Amino acid sequence: MNYNVQGSRILQGELSIPYTGIWYIEGLQIEPNDDFVLSEGDVKSFSFLDDDLIGTFVNVEFYDGTYRCNIVGGNNKIKQTVSSTNFYGVPVRTVLENITRQLEITISPTSNLALLEERLPRWDKVKGTGTEILEKLLQPYNAIWRILLDGSLWIGYEEYVDIASTGLDIAIIDKRSDMGYWQIYNEVSLIEPLYKIEEKQIKDVVYTLKGSDLRIKLLFFDPAHVITQKISNQNTDIIYSRKYRMRVLQQRVNGNVDVIPDPDNDLFKSGLSDVPICFPHPAMSATISNGDIAVLEFLNGSPTLPRIIAWERKSATTKPIARKDDSCGSLAWNPGTPGMGGTPPTLSYNGVPIVGSATITIQDGSLKLDLG
Repeated sequence: MNYNVQGSRILQGELSIPYTGIWYIEGLQIEPNDDFVLSEGDVKSFSFLDDDLIGTFVNVEFYDGTYRCNIVGGNNKIKQTVSSTNFYGVPVRTVLENITRQLEITISPTSNLALLEERLPRWDKVKGTGTEILEKLLQPYNAIWRILLDGSLWIGYEEYVDIASTGLDIAIIDKRSDMGYWQIYNEVSLIEPLYKIEEKQIKDVVYTLKGSDLRIKLLFFDPAHVITQKISNQNTDIIYSRKYRMRVLQQRVNGNVDVIPDPDNDLFKSGLSDVPICFPHPAMSATISNGDIAVLEFLNGSPTLPRIIAWERKSATTKPIARKDDSCGSLAWNPGTPGMGGTPPTLSYNGVPIVGSATITIQDGSLKLDLG
């Protein structure tokens, strides 16, 4: 059994590996060797059982001859803010690479390749944290993400493989199904989630080390920090469920428009391009002027479905619409005085002579648009 950080012995700590999100260690104590130095935010590799892990050391203190700290899986940048970006007709991989490049994280080659190649007709990414954007990106596919033990980012599906396929010799010590976990014994290598044992899905694996004593729990329910993360990610759902005031930069040949926020905001810093317009009838179209003010909404709360759904009325150059049975005004004339052999002037409508005055009304209308 091997528990050390670059040769310095790990005295105790609790490692939690959830099926989605970020693994972490709490209550870590390290007995440093002579040349070992640990500072806040250091990213280091370390050994736990026969596995090598990479994590960021946080809340670092030196007390009574030992370092005391916590570890967050990977480089701890997954919750940092990434900028807004627009994509058109690209695979999921392209959007993911844009996110990971900003966060300096690598994509694991063990990620689901078919999921990476799923094509997005468009993706309008608002400004947000890496975790929020990842959740929104994977939501339509019912997929999940994890920071693996080596610090890379994995994406795939919540699919559970029978743990017997690993060939690990696992001894079950205590079945506490009423408490949602089993305690097991295995000190060969780390067991990760997304396995199942006797048809129970492993959602989290917790290793508690004290001195030479290691206890392992297999949890069959969502750990608290995963639930907290899901609640936090609802903020992004709120962002995509709002309506936004936008100003038109130009209308494209296909009738769609390029827009920017009005007033400016950080969510859509670069604006949105080629946004379709929703009309009351599918056969309708309109010529839009630069500077017109539009209302933007994301249908189904999806970054792939931005639409212009309404407009602010202009104060000038507008004309009213006439409907069937609306009056169009009156027509009147003077028949004059008959002269020598002359005839009075006449006026007819649809071949019918009109005498006196008449009111002209619209008798028919287009079936493409009904107005109240």
